[in-house]
Amino acid sequence: MGSERPTRRHRIDSSIWLTCVLAATLFLTGICWRIHVLQICQSLIASDQKYQRLLEEYQEMNRTQRQRRLQNDELNSTLEYRTTENSRLDLSLRTCLKNVSALDNNVSVLESKLFVLESNHSTLENKVLVLESNLSVLSSNLSDQRQMQTHLLDNFRHLEIKYGALNETKAEICQLLSSRKEQAFSQDWIRNEDRCYFISTIERSYDEAKQHCWNSDSNLLEINSTEEENFVIKAVHDQRSSFWIGKCKAVKVASHVVYQMSVGKFVCSECKWYSHLYPCSRDHHRFICETSAALCPDISEKIQELCQQPVGPK
Repeated sequence: MGSERPTRRHRIDSSIWLTCVLAATLFLTGICWRIHVLQICQSLIASDQKYQRLLEEYQEMNRTQRQRRLQNDELNSTLEYRTTENSRLDLSLRTCLKNVSALDNNVSVLESKLFVLESNHSTLENKVLVLESNLSVLSSNLSDQRQMQTHLLDNFRHLEIKYGALNETKAEICQLLSSRKEQAFSQDWIRNEDRCYFISTIERSYDEAKQHCWNSDSNLLEINSTEEENFVIKAVHDQRSSFWIGKCKAVKVASHVVYQMSVGKFVCSECKWYSHLYPCSRDHHRFICETSAALCPDISEKIQELCQQPVGPK
């Protein structure tokens, strides 16, 4: 019994809750329907007002149409009187229309030509703008070129002055070299592979012999190999003479070296000082000069060829 009472209460509560939900739903539904009915009424009122306006406009249009009909009747009556005159004017109008059509054709042709001219004009304007920009660039480049030309002319004048001074110096040097070479190569030179040798026929002191070799762009002979020594022995015809040289084979360079003949051979000996008043370098002997083959006697021709060419651009 105790368990049945709560179930009944639960059922009663649920039925009450459902009743409340249904009542609220019906209330909300009624409110929605009222709102919808009010909207429908408002739309009906608005459509009725619109209908009234349209009706008034229609009546106004009927009035205006009646007036226009009356006016058209009047115009037709006037047109009937003027038909005869219009028939007379038809021929002139047709001719005018023909002329107008011809003029229209000419106008259309002119319009097409005008369009072409306008397009060409726009193209020419663009080209003029491009040419003006190019002209400005060219003018700026021309000013730069003129400045550069002025600078180059100044440099050219400066170089001409320098070339003139160099040519004068070259002429002096060539004159000096030609005089020295003519003196230096008045005797014969002997070539052996890449070296040239000068064997003097006159006797000089050590300093004079050394100076003579120096004047011909050479030095006193320095023997560096047996082959070179054998060549010099064959080249010397008079084997009774003694020669000033710079160095013997396998011997250190001495201050004054004498190359002498002894028992069919040449032997080297360093000159001995006799006294402080008369050193042995004052003794007179023949001498042998040595230089590179590139500086042999034909060098005078090379110097002459170089001296004939001016300094600077041709």
